[in-house]
Amino acid sequence: MVTKSAQRRLGLVPVTRYPADEAVVRTITVRLWYAAHGRSQPDEPTAALCGLMHAVLLHDHVFTTMPMVGLDQRLREIRGKLSDPIREIIDAVTTLVASAAFAIYR
Repeated sequence: MVTKSAQRRLGLVPVTRYPADEAVVRTITVRLWYAAHGRSQPDEPTAALCGLMHAVLLHDHVFTTMPMVGLDQRLREIRGKLSDPIREIIDAVTTLVASAAFAIYR
């Protein structure tokens, strides 16, 4: 999915990048879009990615062309159908995101 790309900027500064394969990114995005629209039942990896995306609040940025009405509810439904271990991991990530948000105000 990603490949290492080493270059030099201005001929002096070494820069290492890991650009993603656009075909893979497009495939994943389409699978997420279909799952969020309810047009297909997501498989376990797609459902887990939907849950993580919802936990870290990226769904507003990924689904920019999709109406936000019902999106939150649909992602919660997908998250509710996950197996218990994966749901526990996503709940832990949600807790970490919330703690990081509150830590700013301490």
